[in-house]
Amino acid sequence: FTTTNFATDSKPNIMIVLLESWAAKYTGSFGYPGFGATPNFDKIAEKGIRFTNFYASGSRSVEALQAILTSFPSLKGIPTLGRGFELMQTAQLGALARAQGYQTSFMQSAPRESFHLESVAKAYGFEQYFGMEDFKTRRHHQGPRPAFGWDYEMLMHAGEYFSSLDKPFLSFLF
Repeated sequence: FTTTNFATDSKPNIMIVLLESWAAKYTGSFGYPGFGATPNFDKIAEKGIRFTNFYASGSRSVEALQAILTSFPSLKGIPTLGRGFELMQTAQLGALARAQGYQTSFMQSAPRESFHLESVAKAYGFEQYFGMEDFKTRRHHQGPRPAFGWDYEMLMHAGEYFSSLDKPFLSFLF
């Protein structure tokens, strides 16, 4: 792990990946190499920062999104993200990154309007937003397309998109 002096060093690219339903026991980079189910994630994890101790900010994805995007966990009696919370004055991850010279994007493998995330991304200062409709099908998948899409297509799109950028980026991938 190295620190970056943002006043003098070039800025690192930042990719925040929110994963659902991933258990550490199936992930090689968390000490369980026997399954071999996550080779590409494990390569990325070698060069990034992994957090092995954490607290859940809620029991639903939208609660995790709220906590990550605003540093404000879901609390009883306060509306959640996509249901009025975005109207409150809170930190805005995309806007904060843009103020530091980052290009910002928000991607989700689900349909664009799922959880109202297209509007949420805009409200939190992200310049670009991509949803399932924006990703071309790249491989044959078994069975019908899930309602929330395939992560593979989103991640391949992300790689191509990041390669086209000319300055540091912060991207949130769900």
